Amino acid sequence: MKTRQDRTTANSRSIGVLQTLTACVGVAAFVVSANAQSAIEWKAAANGNWNNVANWQPGQVPGLGNVARLSIAGNYWVTLDGNDDVDVGGIEIPNSAASILIPDRSSLRILGTATGSGKIVVNSNFGNYCCEDSRLRLDDGVTLNLPVLLQVGTDAPNNNPEKAWIVRQNLGGTAPIIGQEATIQGSGLMIGAFTVAGTLAPGNPLGRIKTQDGNIVMTPSAKVEIDIQSIQEFDKLVMTGPVQLKGQLSIKFLPSYIPQVTDKFAVIDFASAPLGAFDQIVFTNTPPGFCPRVISTNGKKTMQVSMRNFGDCDEDGQLNINDFICFQTLYSLGDLAADCDGSGTLNIDDFICFQTSFSFGC
Repeated sequence: MKTRQDRTTANSRSIGVLQTLTACVGVAAFVVSANAQSAIEWKAAANGNWNNVANWQPGQVPGLGNVARLSIAGNYWVTLDGNDDVDVGGIEIPNSAASILIPDRSSLRILGTATGSGKIVVNSNFGNYCCEDSRLRLDDGVTLNLPVLLQVGTDAPNNNPEKAWIVRQNLGGTAPIIGQEATIQGSGLMIGAFTVAGTLAPGNPLGRIKTQDGNIVMTPSAKVEIDIQSIQEFDKLVMTGPVQLKGQLSIKFLPSYIPQVTDKFAVIDFASAPLGAFDQIVFTNTPPGFCPRVISTNGKKTMQVSMRNFGDCDEDGQLNINDFICFQTLYSLGDLAADCDGSGTLNIDDFICFQTSFSFGC
């Protein structure tokens, strides 16, 4: 028979087990609560401040455990406070006319989903601290699937495009993905490693995007869009880290462009020769009578658009035997006018390049 002491000891053990189970349940509930992301909706089709609790439904400013959602119809801006850093679980902007504005000396960090047809504007020229850094910060593993505009104003120092940033927030995990539905437009910096499945489109309409401090890996769905307006004015992509090319390079000539056969445009610069190549190069609004092409120069560290038709070596407007004689003569004289592939040296690749240009009539 158990003594009172035995029963007391047994009861104490039971209580201990119950307390442990209760603590475990509490921890589990906390974890579930922390991982759950409830939607906080913007209330009205009117401009307003992100940090104003009255602008959100229910009455709560979105945070780490929430998805901020801008679904109400209308054209409006949701603006972060200047000199503020905001962390949010996710962003959904199904309304294409709605925008989130990150002003100067402010940042928005996204830890989860980022989807929609509305856009995020990173504007270093808007706010009380004019022309200081504005940052969109993406955690590792995040897929960005909405448009982003990197914007600087004319009164920023030298119109410096390096004041509007997209930043990889963490290091050590899976690099953030610029998803197929995302377009990065404007002028600014992409800092850190990214996988690009969407579109990089420098300019608004013209400008420069620069990548630094990380690998850029492009997938087959990636696209780079370049606009050309004049010999001095065209979009540019500067990539200072390792790059793996895939996808499409799209070159568009704007209506104001007046072409010359000698025109060349260094549209992409690399710190070192990239791995791979674009799967497709597309020209839009090509001026009549011209046959532009993309060549690699400077040890493959520059991609250049050339307006010259190398197949028509003697530039008489016709492709015939005289063009072969012209090319062979230039090559034998060591004339870099025969440098068809733009490598800076004359070799067998220039013969292949010339024959390809001639056979395609371009």
